[in-house]
Amino acid sequence: MTRVMVIDDDPFVLELLDGVLTEAGYTVVTSDTADELCAQVAEHEPNVLILDLGMPGLDGRKAALALLASGKRVPILFYSARPTAELNAICHEIPRTSFVTKGTPMRTLLGSVRRLTRASGFFGAPD
Repeated sequence: MTRVMVIDDDPFVLELLDGVLTEAGYTVVTSDTADELCAQVAEHEPNVLILDLGMPGLDGRKAALALLASGKRVPILFYSARPTAELNAICHEIPRTSFVTKGTPMRTLLGSVRRLTRASGFFGAPD
């Protein structure tokens, strides 16, 4: 089963994405902080990480860079309200990333999660 880790400081977003992803057949782990991202990834071994950018403490960009520096190669889907141009720039900076802006239909987010799992070589994603 495909494991998706969702990290966002907004409890509403965590609940929404947990429900949508679980209903779509994913196993979901949520967290409201990226401060211990490397340890969280080591513990839960997600196939895809959905990460907010604007969080207190370690923001999503810095967390993704720390994860990359640690040698972990988990595909990341940034889920953020930031402008598209900024999200594009961050995705060009950090390999194996994509983005969906908050407010985008959930079917688009689910499609992005499927693409990232398949691109990473994990084919256990729900169809």
